[in-house]
Amino acid sequence: KVKGGYYPLIADPNADRNSKEQYISSQSLQSFSSGGKTKVSTKHGSTIERQGFGDRPVWLDPGGLFEHIDGVVKDIEMREAVADVSRIIRSKPFEQAVKDAKGFEFYEMFNNWLENTVGSSKPPITTVEKISQYARAGASIAEMGLSVRTMLMQPFGFTSTVVLLGEKYAAKGLIEFVGNRGEAVRKVMEASAFMRNRAATFNRDIREVNRWMGVGTLKQNVVNNSFWGIQKLDMAVSIPSWLGAYQKAIDEGRSHDDAVDFSDQTVSRGQGTGLPRDMADIQQGPVWKKMFTMFYSYFEKYQNMQTDQWKQTNFKNPAQAMKYAKNQIWITIIPSIAVDALFNQLFSGDDDEMLWAKIGGSIMKTLFGGIVFVRDIANVAASGFKFDYQLTPAGNPIKEAGNLAKQIGPSIEDGEMSASLIKSLIMFTGYAAQLPGARQASRAYSVVADEDTPFEIDEFESWYRVLVTGPKRN
Repeated sequence: KVKGGYYPLIADPNADRNSKEQYISSQSLQSFSSGGKTKVSTKHGSTIERQGFGDRPVWLDPGGLFEHIDGVVKDIEMREAVADVSRIIRSKPFEQAVKDAKGFEFYEMFNNWLENTVGSSKPPITTVEKISQYARAGASIAEMGLSVRTMLMQPFGFTSTVVLLGEKYAAKGLIEFVGNRGEAVRKVMEASAFMRNRAATFNRDIREVNRWMGVGTLKQNVVNNSFWGIQKLDMAVSIPSWLGAYQKAIDEGRSHDDAVDFSDQTVSRGQGTGLPRDMADIQQGPVWKKMFTMFYSYFEKYQNMQTDQWKQTNFKNPAQAMKYAKNQIWITIIPSIAVDALFNQLFSGDDDEMLWAKIGGSIMKTLFGGIVFVRDIANVAASGFKFDYQLTPAGNPIKEAGNLAKQIGPSIEDGEMSASLIKSLIMFTGYAAQLPGARQASRAYSVVADEDTPFEIDEFESWYRVLVTGPKRN
């Protein structure tokens, strides 16, 4: 351990592959200790002649090829930019200015941000990392793949655009998109490289699944197609948001290039992205962070918006206080109640007191959704302290395996498979085999097998329950 608390991560071509030094150098970034601070650079081992390996075994894992290509591409594209930014971050004037204005913790985040940007595609090395990656991929694919429910939730992200741009420009962007969708899409795609790549980068979990699946395999094609609906409905929100932001920037007198940058930033802030530059530090880095921040992209941007709203409001000013209250209706009240009403049967049951409790729980889940671990407590409280809530979806395969073990015995004794056993079998198979649509299939089977709410093929409500909400709740 060196002065300042950092470990020098130095690439050594002569190090054993299984040693700690070689493990560190295998990553897509290198950090060098300098005066108690860390200098980040891209990996450039490909420019160094290989020598001195002797009789050491060759690492035959195909993942090494993708890691190497990724490292070379990043080195060619980013080396100079990363070196310049690292030099600025480590300079005394910059460090002192940030610390004086925001504090030491804020300064630390600059270096974390650069490390996350350069080293975002580190491959799993240890057994724990590999198991964790497989579980996360399985949960992402099984839960979101082919999920009509997830698709239909995307449009509610537009309420964030209303807060960022105001009702006037949010409406302008939406009208332009609806009025001539083809021309609107062409305009956005020609102007913004960020938007051209959004389908592959808008969500961290989907982005990482695409990278994990390999290149050009049948399974990857199936998985990619299973996210197609989510991607399209995200674009149906992101493009109007971009158009509204662009018009606002132009009306304020900005140049075309500045307006494009402002529009890209508006989409990033309002709709979130899976790019390392736009994600919170809690979403990146060690395995445990990614495990506990699955499906977190929406709430991460929500938390940032809430923080901005709070800091920018002078509550002694009645006009600003009213604006803050109005914005809370857009980003908290409407999404909370509307989403739970449409997708979680918020208004099921006849107990008015219970209804108000459920509405309060819905709002509470949204308010605390961006605070890791606190959001888990809020979800347990909102569920009535049933304590069947999972801290991470990656733990669902273990949960379903336990359910299967408990139900197989009684089913064998009865000589028939129960509905709960079939649902557990569907979900466990989906997680373990990384099959898209497992959650959708389990939800549909629950409706069809529910004797209290029989499925009627000619009723919209029945099909909506099959595809979106599941069986009726009391």
